[in-house]
Amino acid sequence: MLVNEALILVNEKILLMNEDILLIHEYFLLVNEFLILVNEDILLIDEYFLLVNEALILVNEDILLINDINLTMIDHDRLFKELLTTFFWEFLELFLPEITTYLERDTICFIDKEVFTDVTAGEKYETDILVKARFRGQESFFLVHLEHQAYYEEDFDLRMYRYFARLYEKYGLVRLVTRIVSTFKFLDRVNSQDIGFNFLGFHVKQYKVGKNNSGKNGHGKKLGFKTLIKPSDKAIKKHYDDIARIIDNHKSAPQEALISKLNPVIRGWVNYYSTVVSKEIFSKLGRLVYLKLKRWGKRRHSKKSGSWVANKYWHTVGGENWVFAATENGEVTVKLFKHSQKEIVRHVKVKGDASPFNGNLKYWSARKGNHPLVPKKIATLLKKQKGKCAHCGLYFREDDLIEIDHIIPKSVSGKDIYDNLQALHRHCHHVKTATDNSYDRHKSDTETNVMW
Repeated sequence: MLVNEALILVNEKILLMNEDILLIHEYFLLVNEFLILVNEDILLIDEYFLLVNEALILVNEDILLINDINLTMIDHDRLFKELLTTFFWEFLELFLPEITTYLERDTICFIDKEVFTDVTAGEKYETDILVKARFRGQESFFLVHLEHQAYYEEDFDLRMYRYFARLYEKYGLVRLVTRIVSTFKFLDRVNSQDIGFNFLGFHVKQYKVGKNNSGKNGHGKKLGFKTLIKPSDKAIKKHYDDIARIIDNHKSAPQEALISKLNPVIRGWVNYYSTVVSKEIFSKLGRLVYLKLKRWGKRRHSKKSGSWVANKYWHTVGGENWVFAATENGEVTVKLFKHSQKEIVRHVKVKGDASPFNGNLKYWSARKGNHPLVPKKIATLLKKQKGKCAHCGLYFREDDLIEIDHIIPKSVSGKDIYDNLQALHRHCHHVKTATDNSYDRHKSDTETNVMW
């Protein structure tokens, strides 16, 4: 019996040992699986580092490209400051004319820039232009600070005051009143009449608009406002006063004399403002001029009815009604130039790499209508046709041959005036000449044209 029990115990221990061995095997299997996962993670980490290295390489390439761009970019800020330094007196006459009365021009001198560090804010600012001069017999200085801002800064005035305080501490000069010019402030903080600034008869102002009409900064981010340039109120009033004075001075003069005096004034003014937002102002001035002329006509014929006066001085010309025009034997001899007749043409920025000295003559001729190295007729026609051939509609390239063509050939009584001239490619000119039956005339159009 004892032997049997001992054998049974031995068998049980053997079974337990077998179970332990199985558990050990399972443990090793788990360890192997864990090592496999670790190896996979290591591979993923290696791939991640490879991607990071590739990204760093791309970043380095971008930095190199940015550096190249920065090297080739024009420092407009520096050039503007140099321009302002050269024409500082003219700058004062435009923006601060009241100061020039008391400023001694011969005492103006420019001193070194100052760098101010705001320890609390951790920011550093550099003065733009610092001028020392005698003002009302005392040594004074001007700080001209230029700063681009796309938002309203609460403590801008305080920061400007700190500039002056530190300059006063260093130089001990008299501090003049600071004038701050801004193009955009929140309407609840400042009178809307104080927003924007006037320059050379223009009023520059930024208007709050929706996201679809918003302007963008250099990074493409929408700013929430749009900058518009219009004729200033002062310029509008002066122009109307000039027109009213001419009309008042010609109360008894013939209509032709009045129109001959008004046309140059109106045409010159609208030409000056035709590149900015002026359409509504042109229409408003046209209405005011009409009312002034209406009073002029009624005064001359006080006993006549309004319809009689209108029929005498206003006519229909070329399908356009209510044209203030002088007539002789039923024919219009001269008519008044309306403000609204002038088309608004937005100013197109010059291409970044374009220069009048780089040989691109056709670009500048089409843009300006004149160039010292281009024949006058060619340059005028290029501007009129916006740099395109009148026959095929394609832009003229630098190496294209251009010829002047008479729309109505001279051989069939066509006149040698600009309205009858057009600039064509040489091959387009050949096609046009062949199709208008002027090629075999006694005096062909091709012989008389200018080629460039």
